[in-house]
Amino acid sequence: MLSGRKRSRHQQELAHEGSHPSSEANTLPEIQDALSKIDTGQDALIESSLTLQQQNAVIITLLDQLVALITPKEGQQEGPRLDELLARMIAQQTMIIDLSKRTVDSVTRIESFLKDPRLAADNLDGARPPC
Repeated sequence: MLSGRKRSRHQQELAHEGSHPSSEANTLPEIQDALSKIDTGQDALIESSLTLQQQNAVIITLLDQLVALITPKEGQQEGPRLDELLARMIAQQTMIIDLSKRTVDSVTRIESFLKDPRLAADNLDGARPPC
């Protein structure tokens, strides 16, 4: 066993508290108070999460109403539906991005071709660069 000097301060306090039953009685109200605070905090979190769920439901309802306002009814529609238009726009943007990448790649290859003195000197007679 450890001697009194080699024990940590925490071990000494525990040993000292264990010998006095009144110290346990003092900690019981503290524990109950801490549990009460935890319960109050949990109740507040539950209430906050319920409020957030209600707000999300209201936002979704408002968005549905907004979409209903800007999109015509099924029989009154002239032309494609909104979701079809959005799909076409996304497809067009994808093609534009692909063409931009190809353009950058082609310009990079032409630039590297023009920077190479061997290739530029050999092709002064009007030969086209390899693209």
